[in-house]
Amino acid sequence: MPTANHVFYIPLMLAVGFAAGAAWGRSALRAELALAERRKRREAAIARGESPESEAR
Repeated sequence: MPTANHVFYIPLMLAVGFAAGAAWGRSALRAELALAERRKRREAAIARGESPESEAR
């Protein structure tokens, strides 16, 4: 039989894990979106016949 501490500890650890996962997932999503935007700009510059390195950052 679980003790009374488990009634509080297990849901608390699940909530902490959920919050940490959401924070790390959000930052990973932002990084991926930024990478996709850089790729899109680079491909557009190449299509225009420009050097992708000449773009202002």
